[in-house]
Amino acid sequence: MDEFLELSEDTIIEDAEVTFIGTTRLHISKTDPDGGVRKAICEVPGYKWEARDAFSQEEIDKINAMIKDQELLIFSGVIL
Repeated sequence: MDEFLELSEDTIIEDAEVTFIGTTRLHISKTDPDGGVRKAICEVPGYKWEARDAFSQEEIDKINAMIKDQELLIFSGVIL
């Protein structure tokens, strides 16, 4: 999958899709130091996470903060 937006060196949004109810589903991936990749989906607004078992609450909080910092870029890219 192509990269939509890099949040940090090891965390990217692979894809963003607008749902029929007006939310946006962000497909998140994080590369571990050993080369493994963990994935989850975050639906915004509301920051509802799916398949987040591979992420700690601390990681989720950091990713949420990064998404909030980049909201303008994320949503302008989804609309375009």
